[in-house]
Amino acid sequence: MVFVPSSVQFVAYVEYHACIEASGNQSLFGADPLFETYSPPLVIYPNSIEYEVALTLPRKDSQEALPTVSVLKINSLELQNFKESLQSSTTLRRTSHNSYTLFDVLIRHRERQAQLVSATLAIAHEHIVFAEGTGSTNYLMQILDTTDYLPSQLFSSESARTALYASGGDSDYLAFFAATFPTQIAGASVVMKTVRSASGSVAAQIALSFDSQDKARSQYQAVKNLYAGGKDYWILGQFVVVKFSYQMYELGQQVRGL
Repeated sequence: MVFVPSSVQFVAYVEYHACIEASGNQSLFGADPLFETYSPPLVIYPNSIEYEVALTLPRKDSQEALPTVSVLKINSLELQNFKESLQSSTTLRRTSHNSYTLFDVLIRHRERQAQLVSATLAIAHEHIVFAEGTGSTNYLMQILDTTDYLPSQLFSSESARTALYASGGDSDYLAFFAATFPTQIAGASVVMKTVRSASGSVAAQIALSFDSQDKARSQYQAVKNLYAGGKDYWILGQFVVVKFSYQMYELGQQVRGL
């Protein structure tokens, strides 16, 4: 998957169209706009979004808030209209980075902000890519650079692909979440969760990666204690895997994170 650097600390990927189709609930993500820009104006509602990727990057120092970059894949006509509005604007400040044009805009992103905030935005490979707040330009450039150099991407590594497979996400998932920072389970280097539809219900699977199978075995009970609501637990190589089952009406909650 492009846009996901190997240095990422957390990544969330949600298939909006697929989730709405699986649930049969057109208002699964609400009726309010998910994303808005001011001058040029753009309002994006959840039913216009194909998928969203949210990326949390490492801090540069301990005083800095965790930087987040978001990627939106939206309706092609809306994207084209927005692209033309950006390019024709005479008031937006813009800079160039390699083959990309970066725009300074004001945005409102429902998941994180109630008010308009400053952000840097670019159109890359038919996606809207944006970062909010101080240092947003540098973080956006970091993500854009990832799209051009395959070895720098998280899922170009065998370990990340294996973790995705262990979490049941080799195909047909509605959402996945991956964390590479320390967790509540000692020794877990990666935690990955996928969410899928299964015969009218929701199946979620979490895989925790350890240095070895012995380490996974030693932490098996700790994982069971932490995820006490699991339907099934097993060891797969160096992973401890937990499977959950939910009713379809719980899908919205399950695609909100780990």
